[in-house]
Amino acid sequence: MPKTFQCPNCGAPVDLDASSDPVIPCPYCQTAIIVPEDLRTRLPRATEEPFAATHGSQAAIFTETAEDFFRQENLGRLREMADLARSGEVEKAAAIYADIFGTSRDVARLATQRLSEGKPVAIAQTSGSEGAQLAQVFTVESRQTLVDQQVATRKAAGVAAATVGGISCVSLAALIIILGVTIVPIFFALLSPGGPLEKIGARLNPLAFARLDLSFGGEGTGAGLFDDPRGIAIDPAGNLFIANYSDGRVQSFDLSGNYQLLWNIGAEQYVKSMAADRDGNVFMVYKGDIWKYRGADGQLIAQIQHPEDEWIEAIAATADGGLLAAVTTDDVLRFDASGELVWSLPGAAEDADTVEDLAVDGVGNIYLLTRSEAIIVLSPEGRLLSRFGSSGDEPGQLRAVGAIAVDGQSRIYVSDIKGIQVYQPDGRYLDLIDVPGYAFGLAFDSQGGLWVVSNEPAIIRYRIVK
Repeated sequence: MPKTFQCPNCGAPVDLDASSDPVIPCPYCQTAIIVPEDLRTRLPRATEEPFAATHGSQAAIFTETAEDFFRQENLGRLREMADLARSGEVEKAAAIYADIFGTSRDVARLATQRLSEGKPVAIAQTSGSEGAQLAQVFTVESRQTLVDQQVATRKAAGVAAATVGGISCVSLAALIIILGVTIVPIFFALLSPGGPLEKIGARLNPLAFARLDLSFGGEGTGAGLFDDPRGIAIDPAGNLFIANYSDGRVQSFDLSGNYQLLWNIGAEQYVKSMAADRDGNVFMVYKGDIWKYRGADGQLIAQIQHPEDEWIEAIAATADGGLLAAVTTDDVLRFDASGELVWSLPGAAEDADTVEDLAVDGVGNIYLLTRSEAIIVLSPEGRLLSRFGSSGDEPGQLRAVGAIAVDGQSRIYVSDIKGIQVYQPDGRYLDLIDVPGYAFGLAFDSQGGLWVVSNEPAIIRYRIVK
């Protein structure tokens, strides 16, 4: 029964019977076709020469498969063979041909002669259990085409990779832009003052003048909790004292925020100001007088009054163990460590209204903060050194002032509704520290940490980083 396969050149059906030769012409396109090996009985090499002699230049017999023909390592030799055939050196070309495909020299000579004339030599091969056909047609021109196709394929792959890479870069850039426009502003809003992550932002902000270092407290009546805290004082031993405004509770902590002690001075005392001396005594201003307590146990030691019974508004401890006091008449009083009046400076605030708070630096200079948003600097003897500050909403201007403190470099810190504004010793505006809530009290410890009493209520420590 005859078998049928397709011509690899034109696709026409080609009938094959048992007597068919290994190489037959296509009845339609006349291309010499090598019969697939699984459709014919392998001829011994001895029959090749009579077959070639019979068919002349119409055929060339390959003893290897089409895959062998187009193996990468053969392509260079095929190019050399084609060049030799084209230049008329058929013998040399035939030698390479015979070596590659394992044919006799006569068959190789016929094949290379046909290739040199630009005529196709067809190779047909079947593979797989279904007898699916694989076909290729090879000529001198198609050999170069194959090489060119491989080069083009590599270039196309490179272009595709570059295109994918470019698309990836564009996609990444678009993603970054989307994040920058949407998520990043939201993130910074969460970290900004008033946001739910405000304290985290204050701890991490690398550009801040001061970085939040510690925060503790909360609302309540238990140990370490507060109800409207306003007074703050730190003694040289590192004991921190916090007084509520109206319920009489005074608590002490170490500088890590650990609770130590609580005592009560009585309800409705309305603590206005607070200070601590080098001996660990705590001074509080309420009912217009200064009340002295022993910080270790909260025992009341003494009551210090104005000589003319004027109302005292604010106090600050001096380096020698004494006290400075500001009164409603704008006078400034100085007391020694025993509570005796040393001197009085009438009208120290000049034409300003009541002094809201006062502070003293390491050399004894006195800093008065008035309710008219003015800062007045006096020498230790009470001589006017400078005056600056004004009311407003611009940087450096003040509104609703609360407290004043001075650091070891004589920089001045003033709390208002904006936060804590910082000034150089000569009064030039320096920076703003954002504070959760409103800062009622300020104090520096011996390590340079800035402590803040906030109405959150919370006790906060900042590390100055600039």
